[in-house]
Amino acid sequence: MSDGRKVIERGEAALEVGDPVAAGNWFVHAFRLGSGGAKARLEQIAPVLERLLDDPREGAGASALLGGIHLISGTQHERAFALFRQAAESGAPDGMRGQ
Repeated sequence: MSDGRKVIERGEAALEVGDPVAAGNWFVHAFRLGSGGAKARLEQIAPVLERLLDDPREGAGASALLGGIHLISGTQHERAFALFRQAAESGAPDGMRGQ
């Protein structure tokens, strides 16, 4: 089994326990490893992350992750940077790196 497939499976496991932000981060890692299915999984998880943007506990991480998904998919670049800014203002390190 390839490293990318193993990472995708970790993302799937995170989804099973109800942690879409962790799952999305695993899917981003799989994308960086070149896993073919990672981009599709990121696009599928994006609507779930949208619903978490106002969540006090998960919002910052969801914002940074959703910004990254928009950059990976090559769409909505301005929205991606707005999401990174929102995450950074909430203190999320990933948001600070994305600006």
